[in-house]
Order: sequence, then C-alpha cells, then structure tokens
Amino acid sequence: MVIHLPKSCWLMVVVLAVCSTSLCGQDFVWTQTSAPTRNWECVASSSDGKKLVAVVYSGGIYTSTDSGATWTQTTAPSKPWVSIASSSDGTKLVVAADFDWIYTSSNSGATWTPASSLPPEPDFEWWSVASSSDGTRLVAVVNGGGICTSTDSGATWTETSAYNADSWEYVASSADGTKLVATDGGFTIYTSSNSGGTWTQTSAPPWSWGDVASSSDGTKLVALARLYGIYTSSNSGGTWTHTSAPGTNWLSVASSSDGSKLMAVVWNGGIYVSTNSGVTWKKTVVPDTTWHSIACSADGTKLVAVVYGGGIWTAQATIQTMPSLTTTHSGSSVIVSWPYPSSGFALQQNNNLSTTNWTASGFTVTTNGSINSITITAPTGNLFFRLAQ
Repeated sequence: MVIHLPKSCWLMVVVLAVCSTSLCGQDFVWTQTSAPTRNWECVASSSDGKKLVAVVYSGGIYTSTDSGATWTQTTAPSKPWVSIASSSDGTKLVVAADFDWIYTSSNSGATWTPASSLPPEPDFEWWSVASSSDGTRLVAVVNGGGICTSTDSGATWTETSAYNADSWEYVASSADGTKLVATDGGFTIYTSSNSGGTWTQTSAPPWSWGDVASSSDGTKLVALARLYGIYTSSNSGGTWTHTSAPGTNWLSVASSSDGSKLMAVVWNGGIYVSTNSGVTWKKTVVPDTTWHSIACSADGTKLVAVVYGGGIWTAQATIQTMPSLTTTHSGSSVIVSWPYPSSGFALQQNNNLSTTNWTASGFTVTTNGSINSITITAPTGNLFFRLAQ
C-alpha cells in the first residue's frame, strides 16, 4: 500500500504485517480440564485430537473422547504406569508399567490385556513405548536393557539387536512402524530403518538425551538434550541441528505428522511451540509448573499436556487476524495506527525498501485501549513502516 502525502512533501509506504513463521499469528489458548489432580505421567492423542488417554504413576489410566472436556477412569489396574501410545484412530493403545508389564487395549481403553509374552529383559524397567498409526507395530525400550518390538498389536514381543544400554529412555516411530528412533540417556541416539531389525548410532552430539518425536514418514525428528536445548533432524537422524530453544530442563516433546509443528514442556517450567520445524520457538501463555508430558493431533493444532501432581490441560490453536497499518493527517503531522493489542507484532521502520535494514521504530507508541499509534511531526524524506513478528 503506497500513500503519497503532498502536504508534507514526503512519501510514506506502509507495509502490511509480515510473518516470520508459516502460520502467521498462530497462538495457543490453554484451558485446564476437569481431570482430577494426580501424578500424571504420560499422555497420548488420536490423530484428530478427540480421543485422549493419560496414565497416572502408581495409579490408573484415564480416557477422554471429547478432546479433554471430560475424563473417565478405565478398568486398568493401578500400576506404576510410565508411558502410553495410541493408534491414529485412538482405538488401539499400548501402555508400559515400570518394573512390571506391558498392557494393550483394542477398544479405546474399555478393557486391557497384558502381553502374553515378553523377552527375558534384565530388570523390565520399561521406560517408553511407541506405536505405528494402525497400532499393529509397537516398540518399547527398557532402561537397563534392550529394545523390543511387536508386530501383532502387543500380543507377543521380540527383543531386537539393539545392545543392552544402561539407560534406554525414549522411542518414537514412523506411521508405518519401519523407521524408529531411540535415545540413550548415556549420550547417544540410535535409529532403525527396518522396524528394529538393525540399529545405527547417529551423529548426535554426546548429550544426555531425553524424549524424542518423529514425523509420520520418519524423516523429521526432534530430540531433547537435557539442559542443552532441542535438536532436530530432517534426514531421519543422519545429521542434527541445534535449534534456538533455550537450554533448560526439557522433559517431553511432540510433533505434528508433517514435522512442521513441534511442542515441548519444561519440568518446573513452561510449554514451548515451534511452527517452523524447530527453527524458532515461542513460549506459550500457561503456568510454569511440573509439566510431565505433551501430545498433539496430527495437524498440530490440538495439544494436551499433563502435570505431575496437578491436572490436565488442553489447547486449541487460534489464528490471529493479521493487523494492518493505516495513516491519517493532523496538520503537518502524520499519525500511523494499528489495532491494539496486536500481540506478537512489533512496529519496524526503514528508509529504503531496497535494503533489509528494518529496525524497531524509535517513535513513542501510545494507545487508547483499542488502537496503537505513533505521531510523526513535519517529516522529510521517505519512511517505511511495517508490523512484523
């Protein structure tokens, strides 16, 4: 939009708001659900975000069929549940109990069945489970043991060739169950491209690795390096990139099916979201607390997170209306205005559109509660303004 202002003998170009991410103005509004206060350990979601399932450490298993609005305790026994995974339609579930057993459900948690056979692992300290989208191919890691897989929805399990690690911790799977990624808290990340038949150590740096998530095709991965930040890979773990996420006590991470939207929680901290495959991260507006696990719908617009010693929260993505700039004359002055509050957008200025030298506007911003504005008195030359994230 070009505006010629002959009275002041200058030219002002107002550039409409621009975005630094693919989903301009996307934000998440968090709401605490009616779920009771429990030691929530892990949560999983169906692809549409409607069917949710959450486990309590030394407690039960709860499900929701209305995106978290209401929760029902299932018939699952009280055990030290540590990890749960769901098929894309939310009907097939797999859950692991610490120093105990693996259970499955084929009816969205209405009934639960223990696995009929499990390999003779050293101590059965099951730590993490993952599922293919149809719920038939499963994978589970043992802290102080190996990695096991199932091709019959958890009825029987086979130990893979993965070595017995002191600290296998988390595992993730592609939608078809062929590409797997597992983290070893002892400073390595391994991948498999044949459903766990063989495993390859990646080039990830030697950090204490935590949770990991995968895109549906298994090419885009995201892994948490405790206190060292968040790393991503766009080639199935071939190479890793240290993102701009801060170094803090990261605990759980989730990914949309295409890997473009990522979300991660901080123990005794907040929840962060990225809408550009981890290039940039934004802290969402939610209390800092003992967040323990996070999951999302396939498109990354519906989130669910659990608090250890607290409740369960859900969030729905909202797309902010892109604010625009307008100009008016007042004598020899020009008033530039835009909607208030326009959260996430800042006014920038430049005197030459052929350059990228955009800087924060030096003019004082005033507001009347509905409109932000700056006043430029007797200007000369060209000035260009824009709102940018």
